[in-house]
Amino acid sequence: MSQDAWRVERYKDDLLLVTFDCPDRSVNTFSRAVLQQLDQLLDELAKTASASGVLIRSGKPGNFAAGADLDEVVQIGTAHEAAELSGFGQKVFRKLERLPLTTVALVSGACLGGGLEFALACDYLIADEDPRTLLGFPEVLIGLIPGWGGTVRARRRLGLQAAVQAVTTATRYNGRQARRLGLVDDVVPTEALLAAGAWFVRHRPPHKKGWLRLATDNRWVGRLILRTARQRILTTTYGQYPAPLHVVRVFQVGLERGVSGQYEAERTAIADLATHPVTRKLMRIFFLQEEAKKRARERTEEARTVHRVAIVGAGIMGAGIAALFAQRGVEVRLKDIRPDLVAKGMYRIREHVRRQVRRGRMNAKQAEELLQRIYPTVDYTGFKLAELVIEAVVEDAAVKRQVFRELFERIGPETVVATNTSSFSLASLAGADIDQDRFLAMHFFNPPHRMRLVEVAWTERTAPWARATVLQMALRLGKTPIVVGDCHGFVVNRLLTAYLNQIGYLLLLVDDPLQLEEAMKRFGFPMGPLELLDLVGLGVAQKVAANLYAAYGGRMKPAPLFEQLGTASERSGPRKLIQRASWFRKKSAARELIAAIDTVRRQHGRLPLSLPANPEAIAQYAVAPMLNEAVLMIQEGLVEIPDQIDLAMILGAGFPPFRGGPVSYGDDLGWDRVREILQRLAAARPELGPCRLLLELAQEGTRLTRDRTPTRTATRQAQPGEKVPDGGSGDEPIPLSDI
Repeated sequence: MSQDAWRVERYKDDLLLVTFDCPDRSVNTFSRAVLQQLDQLLDELAKTASASGVLIRSGKPGNFAAGADLDEVVQIGTAHEAAELSGFGQKVFRKLERLPLTTVALVSGACLGGGLEFALACDYLIADEDPRTLLGFPEVLIGLIPGWGGTVRARRRLGLQAAVQAVTTATRYNGRQARRLGLVDDVVPTEALLAAGAWFVRHRPPHKKGWLRLATDNRWVGRLILRTARQRILTTTYGQYPAPLHVVRVFQVGLERGVSGQYEAERTAIADLATHPVTRKLMRIFFLQEEAKKRARERTEEARTVHRVAIVGAGIMGAGIAALFAQRGVEVRLKDIRPDLVAKGMYRIREHVRRQVRRGRMNAKQAEELLQRIYPTVDYTGFKLAELVIEAVVEDAAVKRQVFRELFERIGPETVVATNTSSFSLASLAGADIDQDRFLAMHFFNPPHRMRLVEVAWTERTAPWARATVLQMALRLGKTPIVVGDCHGFVVNRLLTAYLNQIGYLLLLVDDPLQLEEAMKRFGFPMGPLELLDLVGLGVAQKVAANLYAAYGGRMKPAPLFEQLGTASERSGPRKLIQRASWFRKKSAARELIAAIDTVRRQHGRLPLSLPANPEAIAQYAVAPMLNEAVLMIQEGLVEIPDQIDLAMILGAGFPPFRGGPVSYGDDLGWDRVREILQRLAAARPELGPCRLLLELAQEGTRLTRDRTPTRTATRQAQPGEKVPDGGSGDEPIPLSDI
């Protein structure tokens, strides 16, 4: 009775145990072949008279099912093909739903997208307590929606409001959260899954519906829920992402026309989205993440196992990194120079852990175990036992060099030292008293527990085993490591500084600073530049900008406006640049910002430049220096392939994913258009002139990024300006980024 990806065996009297285990794959995915095998298996199970129930589990540790096989999805060329695949999946899962035997999905590990649609087609769904067990519909993150009946079953399980929320936000729930929501029927220890499944087959308990769902799950309230959801999506995304809007339309059809109409609406939505340009961009980013992890895995052969880590610096970043390591089971020593600083760092960690417990992301026992792995200290006791030390002190070169001098006198002979610097190069920090064989950079982003990117850099002298150890650790933390050449600011801060500095000049050209803020949010950034500066802190941004100015010269020269704001904050303390809206006032630019703009205009005059009125064109002027800096990095050979810049800026700086990243955006906009903008800017600021490679791209009309979404075919390294064939991703899907 077994098919290639499906094994069937007898389990306890009249129960059958089906194991989902795709051969030659590290995770289970639903390719067309796997769906066909399931279809045949269901026909055979329906004829089995000697069984009363079927328990379905995965044969992959840490993974139940990752959803549709994206290698097949990305090859879809027409709307008809997409609709046909959606219809076939719906047919197979409806056959599972109508199977005369009681079916129970035993979920251990990731159960996402099509995998969750499959599990929900069973009569019951039981999850285990493993931290790797996450359930959700992440399809909107790659430009799609659940297309195999997932929206129908999500509403049936959760009610309309919770279902719309789950699908449009791509939220992933652990077992406890899913049970509270009603997505799963029970949560048990991993070893109790089979027994729990057998109990559900024997007793067939009814599914419960909460009172709120009973009160709101009707057509009149439903229309209000969907209208509110649509407005929220448009307010957040400005309609740039079609998938969430399609989700609302599918639920709307289901509300008005019933289940059959909702199935048809799913097929129609998949047909529209599968070949949509935005979907292609988002899927490219997914494959680039997979490719980056594969590149990292290929370099970990000489890695040494890390059991203990030491963090120097208990500030926001240091404390966040310490909590991240401890959550992954690593013993951590957290050091700072004074007891009060260490105490403040531990307070931050405890508050973070409390929030995780409150949100159901960990239980009290897991929280206590995490805290017990962190040892606060004000000296270097125990540092000799650490296999990895991460420096996360203030962004001051002299302070960092002093820390390194102390460290290398007190650590073991094979301890790797990684700096978390955000604006210095390794070469500028390495001194004669540093063993450069085991010195490199491991740059995290704030907050470390959420941001998936880690920039890794090393020098020619860094030993291969030290490189491998850091890459393996980044993968173990669940991060996407990108290897970059050694330079000040690496990729993200170097490009982000060029962008924010340009904002400082453009603010002098607009009548209302919020005009520029709105233009950049419409462009697709999750927050405007002023809001970003308020979040980062103007003082921190100025320190990074000053370091990059010292390294790169004129094109990174801090805008006079930011210097004026810095001077004002020294006199009266730091101030926010945006005055947030409240019940009695609208959102507005802070008075200190308006005053600083007026002062700089009087002192320096207006730039001999006028901005276009169109928000899209304004955004092009804002990001043009960033695009030039990205091409210059490629010209300097600081990234292995141009696409890595796109991935780094999306994961680390929030560059709009639907635009594909700065390099992809430059390709689409046309490098001749970028050259034109830069030359206009250079009339007032000559240092912004286009770099040599950008001029060549504009002249030849060449693209830097891949023309199509990469697949799992290996590819050689790209050369600057070369058109690259498809390929270059790893051999397994990875968790989608929180784009």
